[in-house]
Formats: sequence, structure tokens, C-alpha cells
Amino acid sequence: MGVVRCGVGRGERVNFGALCPSILIERRRERKDVVEKKCTSNRDNCTLKRIVKQNPFKNVGEIHKEWTAAGVSASRTTTHRRLQDMGFSCRIPCVKPLLNNRQRQKCLVWAKDKKDWTAAEWSKVMFCDESKFCISFGNQGPRVWRKRGEAQNPRCLRSSVKFPQSVMVRGVMSSAGVGPLCFLRSKVNAAVYQDVLEHFMIPAADQL
Repeated sequence: MGVVRCGVGRGERVNFGALCPSILIERRRERKDVVEKKCTSNRDNCTLKRIVKQNPFKNVGEIHKEWTAAGVSASRTTTHRRLQDMGFSCRIPCVKPLLNNRQRQKCLVWAKDKKDWTAAEWSKVMFCDESKFCISFGNQGPRVWRKRGEAQNPRCLRSSVKFPQSVMVRGVMSSAGVGPLCFLRSKVNAAVYQDVLEHFMIPAADQL
């Protein structure tokens, strides 16, 4: 009965694959006269793009709230979808040192002075840097699975300290490879830095 209603006569062979709903939908999308109608206009999308450009560190909820406050009728899901359509993705931001104009100028002068160095000249350079490692989680910390009303439950609370335990580590590298790590147990002042140069940097340079 269903086959007859689809316009197929009795005794005819039926290609059920062509009647698959997904295939029918795909064929309908391929028709030129079918255009998906979006609930937001180009003007609304421009407003959304301006909001993101002004403060790219806002989350989807904050962006959605500001967008709807501007008179746009859209759901949170639509807001996220429009951001993706514009090419925006939520990513962890890269970190760079905060430099003033004087520091930037000095870095530029140093880079221009070394731009024509050869590989042989760079092979004689040893780079060193230090990083602070905190023995704790990040600012937000780990998430917890809990039910409604268990926010103050002791097993659902995350312990925190004002000054988390940390360690400062200094390392070196050159074209010959990487050197050993130096663990600094105290604050770095002039005396400590001189001691690091004498007992760590110079021996590391000899090894490399």
C-alpha cells in the first residue's frame, strides 16, 4: 500500500535506497530553489562580530546576553553557531611577556643586529630561561561532579592556599642540545644569580 501511494505501480521493481529519508533530504538540499532561512540578519551578525572584537575574552553566555540586549532575538545555541560561522573558535590564549615601548625598542634593535648571523655564529650561543612551577591546579581548578544542594559539601570543596607551593627551575640549551636543570630553592636576587652563573651556567656551557 505504501509503495502504491509513492507512485510505484504493482509489479515494478522499487529502489528503496532512493526512498531513504537521508537521500531525499540531501536531494532537496541540492535543489537551487531551496535556501535555508536564518533567524538573524546581516546587521545582527555584524553586531555580534563587533561584540566579539571589542572583548574576545568573553564567554558564550556573556556574548549572548550582550547580543540579545542589543535587540536580537536568538538562542544561546544560535549565538554559538553564528560565532562558528564567522570563523571564531574558543581556544586557550597564547601567553606573551608584557613589554613597554622602551623594552620593545631594545628587542627590535637586538633582532636587527643579529638578523644576518650565520648558523655557525648561532651555534656559539647558549640560551637560558627560567620558569615557575606551582604544585597545584590552575586558577579554576578541577571540576567536580555533584548534585543540587551539595555545593558546600566538604567532599565537593577544593582546598586552596594563598601562596601555593612552587619551585623555580632554570634551564639552558644550544645547537648542541639541552643542558641540566637548576632548581632554585630561594628567591632570586643578585647574589643568587651570581651563584647560578658561576656554578650552573659556566659548567653547562662547558658541557655543551
